[in-house]
Amino acid sequence: MTASVPGSSTVFTAGHGVLYEVTLDNKVKAYKNNSASGGSLLTLVKTYSLAWKDIKRGWANGPRIITQDANGVVTVYQQSAPASGTGTAVRQNVARQHLRWIAAGRPGNPLGSVFPII
Repeated sequence: MTASVPGSSTVFTAGHGVLYEVTLDNKVKAYKNNSASGGSLLTLVKTYSLAWKDIKRGWANGPRIITQDANGVVTVYQQSAPASGTGTAVRQNVARQHLRWIAAGRPGNPLGSVFPII
């Protein structure tokens, strides 16, 4: 099963079969993978009205969504319904000293990626 999103979008997973897409025009969309139950791989479940501009990277660990913009600014959001992607995403005030960074290498990506851990 395949699905597609525009190449200009930033896409990242959030666990529980939830994927987020940040479009070139700064719309944030949440999708749910319903393929296990015979549904679509990308079922749109919510379009958020968030002011995410120039997002270059995104991560999620379920209840937290972390974004990094083109200037390197990291922002943390709390997701109220991480299993469905349909909840509210509220910006959190997290002091920089509360963010720890780890590098995680993977097969095919020996240099690893940097993930913020809260």
